[in-house]
Amino acid sequence: KNKFKDEEVIAFGLCSLYNHSNDYNIYHDQDGNGNMIYTANRNINKGEELYVNYGRNYWNSRNK
Repeated sequence: KNKFKDEEVIAFGLCSLYNHSNDYNIYHDQDGNGNMIYTANRNINKGEELYVNYGRNYWNSRNK
């Protein structure tokens, strides 16, 4: 679920390659057109893996 509408979201392309970390280096949001936007929250070194935080609700939904 995304935070803007009650609908399912599937990220394709490079967005589907970002793994979860509590120490993430990019964050995601959506613009007004429904596009997923990824932004670095710090300088990222060449060759460093990109991580997002899936959020608490992602993990809670897997414990059911």
